[in-house]
Amino acid sequence: MEIPDLSGAIDAKDVHTKGGGFAAKYMAWAKIAQLLHQKAPGWQFHLKINQQTGHTWQAPDGTGYLVCCFTNPEGEQTADFLFPIMDHRNNPIPFEKITARALTDSHRRGLCACAAFTFSLGYELWAKEEIDENSESSPPAKAERNWRKAPKTDTPPEQPKTDPSPEQCKTPTKRELIDEVVGFIQTKFKDEVQRIGWISGKAAEWDLSGEGPKLEQMTVVQLRTCIKELKKLK
Repeated sequence: MEIPDLSGAIDAKDVHTKGGGFAAKYMAWAKIAQLLHQKAPGWQFHLKINQQTGHTWQAPDGTGYLVCCFTNPEGEQTADFLFPIMDHRNNPIPFEKITARALTDSHRRGLCACAAFTFSLGYELWAKEEIDENSESSPPAKAERNWRKAPKTDTPPEQPKTDPSPEQCKTPTKRELIDEVVGFIQTKFKDEVQRIGWISGKAAEWDLSGEGPKLEQMTVVQLRTCIKELKKLK
């Protein structure tokens, strides 16, 4: 099944800001739906039905979640995408306390997250990347030359070089790199949806379409790139 790649489809004017930090940037769910209709005609969003509880599914800890997916014009279904039913503070809601409002709000949020997971639509927001505004950047201004002589300073004595310790020479294993990436993701993103979206964005960027966890599919170089990017996030 061929899935459209909609990365780069969002426009800066459609991105809104609320508060500060990573979670500040968002797009209206209606705009995501409009882009899907325009750029992926015939693809439909679905919530899978539980025979006992309808659209909602119960997690082992007693909270609720949705099982989202898309179908193409031929009726073929994409991979399942699980999305938690959360309150306005992004906390998962106990199954017996899920309201119609929480269910419908999570349906809209699940549409946006599943679109990023499936089509890479809006992944730039999850990955905290710059959005192409389709405008030419102005050339950098030339630095003004300072013709004054710089004052002389005393050169500090050169420090003796020391050999690195065995621990510094140790090359981390792939498992250690994966654990480091997971640690950074849990620290940088307090919301589970943001964590999943960030990983999905990197998987789409590197075309990781195999079975199993996406971090396991990454190479050592890709994992190091993830660590470097995560360290830069505020």
